[in-house]
Amino acid sequence: MTFAVYIFFTGLVLVNLLIAMMTNRYDRARRHAQCVCRFNSVAFGLRIGRLIDKIIRRIYDRSDRHIFSSSCYPDPEFRGRYLVEVVERTPPVTSEMEHQRLREDISRLSAEVRDIGDRINDF
Repeated sequence: MTFAVYIFFTGLVLVNLLIAMMTNRYDRARRHAQCVCRFNSVAFGLRIGRLIDKIIRRIYDRSDRHIFSSSCYPDPEFRGRYLVEVVERTPPVTSEMEHQRLREDISRLSAEVRDIGDRINDF
């Protein structure tokens, strides 16, 4: 009789130990999956942000196409002070060139989004 009670309680303790180990493993796996998901989300956001920043800079920062001319003349109101006038002249850019550049940027952006989405789905 004592042996049967001993076997019963030993089995009960082992089943509880198994449940505790499985719960611990499940919690670790869930936390790891959350960390990986958050990391990939942040990485995705940063890459998209950088790409959008490049597109915006390419559209609005046309420093390679600027032509400046300046002239200097004395200020009529104040003796000894000179005024400098800087005039920007940009060469004409056709709208077709801008549309083509935007199409290329958008296709590059969509390729990056697909690539990052595939990487996230692989995890």
